[in-house]
Amino acid sequence: MAEPEAFEAEGGVREVLRDPIGILRRRWRWMLGAFVAGVIAVVAFVVTMKPRYQATARLMVTTQQIREDLVPNTLQDDIIERLNAMLGEVLSRDRLADLIEKYDPYPDLRDSTTMAEIAERVRADVKFEAVAGLRTTGKEQAALFAIPFEARTPEAADGFA
Repeated sequence: MAEPEAFEAEGGVREVLRDPIGILRRRWRWMLGAFVAGVIAVVAFVVTMKPRYQATARLMVTTQQIREDLVPNTLQDDIIERLNAMLGEVLSRDRLADLIEKYDPYPDLRDSTTMAEIAERVRADVKFEAVAGLRTTGKEQAALFAIPFEARTPEAADGFA
């Protein structure tokens, strides 16, 4: 193993890096100033940040649970088709208009925009996420999905969940 003097001769570890306590003694004012500036920036950001509330509805979609020999299935049961139909119904303008009037998730937009534009904004804010992958056992299929909605008031977020 090489001696410390060999590192200096070969361009290894510099002398100043072998003395971290000396660095702290010489540069403590600059380090303290950078730390204080960082803390002030974080506190200012947190104080000016507006609270956001998120409500999540979970949806489990399954296939028919009745045995096929008792009740014959006349239609092909596809989870994705059923899910798209449910989402289309839930996110229809009539349903959203009722929820918007009841919970008013965007009070600042209420006077300046139409109900259709607010409904489009709600549709954009509602996300659809698969929580668990599609599970299949025989002919039965099940999938679990989450539908989160983010709002500025807890009442508005709760109304959409």
